Amino acid sequence: MKVIFAAKKITMLATCVWALMMCAQAQSDDVVRINSDLVNIFFSTLDRNDKFSTVLAESDIALYEDNVRQKLFTFQKQSDRLLSIAILIDLSASQRHKFTEQKKAALSFVNSVVSKHRDRVALISFGADPFLEQRLTTNINEIAESLERIKILTPVGYQGRGTILPVGARPATGSLTYTTAIWDAIWVTCKSIMSELEPETRRVILIITDGEDTSSRANLEDAINGAIQADTVVFAIGIGDPAVSSGVNKSALKKLSSETGGRWYFPRTDDDLNDSFKRIETELRSQYVVAYEPQQTESSGLYRRIRIEITNPSLKRSKLRLFYRKSYYFNHLNSGL
Repeated sequence: MKVIFAAKKITMLATCVWALMMCAQAQSDDVVRINSDLVNIFFSTLDRNDKFSTVLAESDIALYEDNVRQKLFTFQKQSDRLLSIAILIDLSASQRHKFTEQKKAALSFVNSVVSKHRDRVALISFGADPFLEQRLTTNINEIAESLERIKILTPVGYQGRGTILPVGARPATGSLTYTTAIWDAIWVTCKSIMSELEPETRRVILIITDGEDTSSRANLEDAINGAIQADTVVFAIGIGDPAVSSGVNKSALKKLSSETGGRWYFPRTDDDLNDSFKRIETELRSQYVVAYEPQQTESSGLYRRIRIEITNPSLKRSKLRLFYRKSYYFNHLNSGL
């Protein structure tokens, strides 16, 4: 009888342990589910002197999704979250006269902004097709070597060791000897690289181009939507050569950056170019991040508009300007591009 009783106790104990494990697993699943629904918004502020500011507190702002105010789950200044940057370099003829300076400035930027053995950088060059010159890496030397290999040959052409990132079945359109598919490069970078990253990662594309797309299969709206779906901010440095094309398509680059929460720069001199990279570096170091769990359900629609307002009266009078992405796709990280 003692043996039977002991066996029953062991069975009951095992059942309790199993129940506790299942409960813990259910709680763990709930945590994962809740975290996967969090929306992360990175934003920056500029004061009236065009300087980046970090004076805001959580109580100073209100965030709205489709005009419904949201409760903030996270508010951080000068976020130290992991940073993944894809640098996209235009190889068209309009870039030849500034190409060496572009590569030097890009390398200086990488050395300044990237925390060694922590943040990651990828390098993509593009003409008619995007070439992955260097996958995301924490090794700055690998980026330096990849930058050194890229050349624009005279009169036009490409030299490098990149592998083509497939955009689609159709070849690039256009009738030029060497075409420029800007929107393809952004779209495929978001699809192939940025959408695969951890949800908490800050994702940034820094593109150097004249904004004159001549051959993409995608269009500007496709590029913007791809960046929004991949939670990627796009910074644009517009450089062109009026002797080769119409110069710089400022309106396209402004729209690309503003819709994704980034900024745009149009340097004229080498000093301006270096300053543009330094401004982007400063902004990345001055970003805030807020996170919230949307009150609306999936039935509210997949495409959501975001608005952040300053509620502090004194800060309102200081005319601070906010820069952030204006929309996102609900459950986009799970659905893919």
